[in-house]
Amino acid sequence: MEDQFAPVLNAFEDLQRSLNLFCELLIEQKPKHWLYNSANSTKSLAEIYQDIWYFEGKDGRETNSYYGLVAASTELLALAEKLNQSKTEFQSRVKLFKQQNASALPELKAYIGYRNKPLNSQLQGSGLARLHLKQAHRLVPILDETPTKVGFNWYSSGRSIKKISKQDALKKLENLGPDKPHIQPQWLNLSSINDKEPLALVQDLAPIIRANIQFENGQRKASNVALPILFPEHSFFPEYSEPPKEAPTERTRSRRSDNKLEDHPFLPSIRVYKYRVK
Repeated sequence: MEDQFAPVLNAFEDLQRSLNLFCELLIEQKPKHWLYNSANSTKSLAEIYQDIWYFEGKDGRETNSYYGLVAASTELLALAEKLNQSKTEFQSRVKLFKQQNASALPELKAYIGYRNKPLNSQLQGSGLARLHLKQAHRLVPILDETPTKVGFNWYSSGRSIKKISKQDALKKLENLGPDKPHIQPQWLNLSSINDKEPLALVQDLAPIIRANIQFENGQRKASNVALPILFPEHSFFPEYSEPPKEAPTERTRSRRSDNKLEDHPFLPSIRVYKYRVK
C-alpha cells in the first residue's frame, strides 16, 4: 500500500513541512495584517493557512474562503513561495494518482491522516477527518509590490461557457426524457438544426469575492482570492474596503456588448444557447 501511495505521501509531507515553517515564522514575526470576518490575531491568521481539512459529512465541493492583507517580511515571502511550490507539486502528484488509481483516492486521503499518528489523533479529537484537496491545493496569494489600496467586492457576473455538440445535447435531453411535454419541443428544435452547428452550455457561477488591487504607479489588477494576500512590508499599510455582508442577488454588471451568444436559451432545460449569426 505504501509503495502505491509513496509519491503522493512524500509530496504531502513536504507540503506539511513548508506549511509548518511558514506558520511558525508567521507567529514569530507577528506581521501587521487585517482579516475580514475573522479574529484579527496572528494565531487566527496561521489557522487560516492551515485549514486544509474538512469536517466529516461536509460536502467536499464546498470550500472555506478567507479575505485579508498581510505585510510580510522578505523571509516570510520566501517561505510563502516555497509553500506554493510544495502545493503545486502535491497537486500534480494527486492529479497523476487520480488518473492511474481514481477508485483508490478515498483510501489515499484516509491513509494520509493515519500515517501521521499525532496529526490523526488531533484530527479525530477536533472532529476533522479527511484532507480537503481543494483547500490543500490553493496557493497563497503573493504580490511583488505593496498595493496602495485593496477593495474587496462581490462579483456575481461570472459564467462558465463550454462548447457542446448537437449529439451531446441530444443525450442530455434524452436523459431528461424526450417524451415529457416540456422536453419534446426542445428535442424537436434541436433535431432540426445542422449536426455541425456549435452550441454553448452555460452555467451561472456562484457569487465570489474579488480583490481589486491598486498600486502606487497607478496600475490596477483584479484577482479572485480565497486566502489573505501577502505583499512586501512597507512604511505604510494599504487602504482597504470590506465587502457587503451578503452577495448581490442580481448580476453586478451589464452583459457585454460583444456577447457571442443569443440572449435567450435555445434549450432552457439544459442551459444550452445558440451562437449569434454573424
